[in-house]
Formats: sequence, structure tokens, C-alpha cells
Amino acid sequence: MTLHLIPTDVAKTYEVHEWRNAAGVLSTAHPSEWRDVIDVLRAFEFRRSEVLKGGGRKSVIAKRIDSFLEGRGWKEKKFATKELFARGARPKWQAWGDQADPHYRPDWPTYKHHSAKLIAAE
Repeated sequence: MTLHLIPTDVAKTYEVHEWRNAAGVLSTAHPSEWRDVIDVLRAFEFRRSEVLKGGGRKSVIAKRIDSFLEGRGWKEKKFATKELFARGARPKWQAWGDQADPHYRPDWPTYKHHSAKLIAAE
């Protein structure tokens, strides 16, 4: 875990969770963008009036965050995604992703190039 990279003031303000060392990856691979994310979190103020106000396509809060990041050169991007995982119950799993056993290997086809094929090739 790289949660130690989250500045103390940000960690005290927000409930922070990390997945797959995201803080370490972003702070190392894209330090400028990492600083922007930290700065937008530091600048953010939760305003009750903005929560209560309707937003249409985007809420007032989303527009404020967008404006902050656009001021630093960020641009909105759109992309299409596909569902890559099989549905259904998995024995002994409490939730999707609950495969903490280090010897876990998927054994069902999830999509054309699923990870079980990649592991078998190792």
C-alpha cells in the first residue's frame, strides 16, 4: 500500500481508500497530475447549498472541480468501456475481488482474452 503518500491534511479531511497502489503509481508516473489531484482535494469545500441545488447534466460541485482542473490544463475525455467480468456467484467469495489467496487463479472464461489464458501461458 502507498497510502503514506497521501498528505496528512488530506487524509484527515477525507476517508481515503486505495486500490492496487494507485497513489504510488500516479505520484510516480504523473507527479504533476498527482499534485493537481491533491490540490483540488485541499481546495474543495463541501457546500450544503450546492448539494441541494439541481445540476442538470453536471452538478455545481462537479462543475467547480472541473473548473479547477481545467485551469491547470486538464481536458475532459470520453471513452467507451465494456464489461469484462463474468457474472454469478463464486464459491467462498464474499464479494467480487475477494480472492486474497495468493494462489488464486481464475478458472472460468470471462472474455475472449481472459486472464486464465494468460496465467496458463506463464
